[in-house]
Amino acid sequence: KILMRSAKSGAGERMTSAAQVLPAAAQAANTPTVAPSSELNPPEASPSGMERAKAVGAAVKKTAIKQCLPLGLVLAIIFGLAVPMLGATVASWEVIGRGVVQTLCVWIIFLISGMTLKTDDVTKALHAWKAIGFGFVSILFITPLLAPAVGALPLPLPPEFSIGFVLFCSMPTTINSGVALVVQAKGSFALALMLTVLTNLIGVFTVPFFLSLVLELGRVRISPVDLLTKLLVLILAPLVVGKALREAVPRVQTFVKEQKQRLSLTANFCLALIPWMKLSESQGDLVDAGGAAVALVIVIGLVIHFVYLAWNYAFARLVLRLPGDELRAVVIMGSQKTLPMAMAVLAALPDSIGAHGLIAVPAIISHLVQIFVDAWIATRWGQREPGLSKEPSPAVRLADDEPGTLDAASEGHVEMAPAQAV
Repeated sequence: KILMRSAKSGAGERMTSAAQVLPAAAQAANTPTVAPSSELNPPEASPSGMERAKAVGAAVKKTAIKQCLPLGLVLAIIFGLAVPMLGATVASWEVIGRGVVQTLCVWIIFLISGMTLKTDDVTKALHAWKAIGFGFVSILFITPLLAPAVGALPLPLPPEFSIGFVLFCSMPTTINSGVALVVQAKGSFALALMLTVLTNLIGVFTVPFFLSLVLELGRVRISPVDLLTKLLVLILAPLVVGKALREAVPRVQTFVKEQKQRLSLTANFCLALIPWMKLSESQGDLVDAGGAAVALVIVIGLVIHFVYLAWNYAFARLVLRLPGDELRAVVIMGSQKTLPMAMAVLAALPDSIGAHGLIAVPAIISHLVQIFVDAWIATRWGQREPGLSKEPSPAVRLADDEPGTLDAASEGHVEMAPAQAV
């Protein structure tokens, strides 16, 4: 009996052990073999020095194209002060008493503006009559009222600097940069374009008389009729010619779409040439003014721009209660002043008014100040409410109207990894 019980007990233990081993073996057979991490994810080959150099070069080129106007203006200041002989020589080339290169640059700028102007986008903004009316009045009749106050300040600056601020404050809104910044801020593209077209066209007629009145208060006299005639030739004529070519010759529209970046670079290059020549002619006077005077000009430019921003934002938001996209367009466009028209007006002013190079300094610095400040504001607005703009694909349409500004207008996008996108 004892032997029988031992045999049965041993057989039961072997059966239990077998029952435990068989499932484990089956599970082990069904489990895939995991290769070492080094075999699953082989290390990627590190880029060569040539590939890294190409990547850096592409990044530098993209940044230079996107910021071509600020870079061009900074280089104009540097070369105008460092090598004044070259710029002064180019500026001295004249025909019938007019600077050949300077006049040609202004014509090219506004000819390109006319060629890139689309009628459809302007008409789309007509429904926003309240925003258009306020923006039009603010740009042409309210913000210029700061010019007499700035001109009357007892500043320790050359008198040409005060004239430069008066000139800049009297201008309509920007032609290219403002529209790009509105798109980046997710504002109304059509409204921004409408304000640009209206104020720059009407400004050709209002600026000469307003500027004449303000300068006469400072005992500086100019003929508004003569200035108006020169502006009609320098600004309105090439603008009309460019627009007529776009409407009459279908090939022009195709050319603008295909060469939008090159056209923009050409216009910005011409714009930078004008202050370069002016500064080169007045390099000695600017050096005599000193660095403290230039620093004060920067501070005044900041104050002027923040006053414009505060006024336009407060009235558009608290009084008119404009919707978000129209508000952002009105604030940005209503607070900016155009440099091309300022340089065109300066070219038409008589030499007796003062050194044109010194007059150009406050306009250039104030223009750079407004671009940098509004770029920061537009980026903040665009990131805060990325879905605010009600208009379909404004950045795409901007590529046709503002050549070369597409990158600056669409840089607010955020690239996500696949997992984040899901």
